[in-house]
Amino acid sequence: SKVTDVTGGMLGKMFELKPAVEHGIQTIIVNATEPNRVYRALKGEKVVGTVIER
Repeated sequence: SKVTDVTGGMLGKMFELKPAVEHGIQTIIVNATEPNRVYRALKGEKVVGTVIER
């Protein structure tokens, strides 16, 4: 991709999610540039993304 990832990449995301996952909270990484994807994920709908859980 020619776009610079200013969010820390996947490693940064995993680092930020680690405390939640360690406390048993299911997390999901989604592409927020897709319309309504975050909203749908928050509503509990199935969306394309990466689920991380313990």
